Amino acid sequence: MEDLMGRAAFARFLTVCSLLWVFGPSPAWSQQTEGASKAPGPPAAAGAKKTEAKDEGWPKEPGELVFGYLSRGVVVEEFKELKPLVDYLRKATGMKIQLRTGLTFEKVFDNIKNGYYDFAYVATAQYAKIRKTVDVHLVGITTKDGKDKFAAVVVVRKDSGINAIADLKGKTFLTTKGGLAVHPAPMDLMEKNGVNPKTDIKIKFGSAPINCLMDVADRKADVTAVPKGLWAKAEKMVKKEDLKVIGETEPVPQLPIIARPGLDPELVKKVQDALFALKPGHPDYEAVYKNNKNFNGVVPSKDSDFDQTRRLMAKWMNEPFPGMAPGKPIKTGKKK
Repeated sequence: MEDLMGRAAFARFLTVCSLLWVFGPSPAWSQQTEGASKAPGPPAAAGAKKTEAKDEGWPKEPGELVFGYLSRGVVVEEFKELKPLVDYLRKATGMKIQLRTGLTFEKVFDNIKNGYYDFAYVATAQYAKIRKTVDVHLVGITTKDGKDKFAAVVVVRKDSGINAIADLKGKTFLTTKGGLAVHPAPMDLMEKNGVNPKTDIKIKFGSAPINCLMDVADRKADVTAVPKGLWAKAEKMVKKEDLKVIGETEPVPQLPIIARPGLDPELVKKVQDALFALKPGHPDYEAVYKNNKNFNGVVPSKDSDFDQTRRLMAKWMNEPFPGMAPGKPIKTGKKK
């Protein structure tokens, strides 16, 4: 148990350190390609327009392309997961591409709209929101082991007295706001099992899904939902023998990669072709994806693939419900 608590505390410590890392001085290694001080960088991307847009004090150089993403918690680890992909894109396309982190949905949205981000790896619900007002290009959808959809599991403590979704009436559902698989999809599952999420349960918002799971394990909430992939390796963070799964959501789309409006179509196609070519058997495949826990492929997609996303969002995410405080999430994942 002490070892388990130590690992959980370490995970929370990493989250704090990640935020300090982002808000502190920008590390030189993340601003340039490895070895850039010894050799000239890749040539400027043809057709990439000069922009005065800046993000967190990081200027965008003329002819430079920026690949942005929305952080989901541990920024340093996410950066390390995505950096090999951006390094590969530099090599495969001959373009100068930098990786940048967005800490909030609003920041990522602004960076796409103002042209600072040329490409972005975004949440599924985020894509649907952006697409309402910005005509972004859908480059492709990420896959995990060949699958372009994933489900979440609904988890409670074994000693909670909750044995099925129908038993959730009057309980507190702790989730991550806006996460399609863990927020609206479980609510849809509840409705199908006779529980009205608008009136029958209390909803609270936490931070990352793993922290919500920790809080259920610590009896700070009754139920949460986590992606199946996260649940499969959750024993590293929680005592899984104290928890059980009572339901599974319908699969939802994996996360997409998009390109900003106005970007040269030839540039978009270069990046798109390079992403689609990176499959098992490709000489760079293992090096690029070996440390990526979230995806290991990118395949073609179309906007209509996200109609299910829009349905879930329209039904469960456009209004605050009784017992669900709008605005700031509650603090989660911390020991008392």
